Amino acid sequence: MQDYIDPSGDGKGFYCENDTQDGMRKKVDLEHIHKDIVLMKKDIAFIKDALSDEGELSDWAKRELVLASKVPDKDLIPLEVVEREIKRKRRS
Repeated sequence: MQDYIDPSGDGKGFYCENDTQDGMRKKVDLEHIHKDIVLMKKDIAFIKDALSDEGELSDWAKRELVLASKVPDKDLIPLEVVEREIKRKRRS
């Protein structure tokens, strides 16, 4: 069952509460969803810029790959560290 409420009455604070499998209630803030969508739009724009109209890598993307391949392994940041930082920033 879903309930749509506006606790502040200002039209900005709608929440959707859903029953989860473990019986807990889960809140989804529309502002948070909006922020996620904005981030996804930026990611999509970046991907589109990296590809040419034919779906091939653009000249810029090819240059970036060449530069990235020259970075010594000791200077690279592990994927786990990057993922942890992304999660930490999204929580704040």
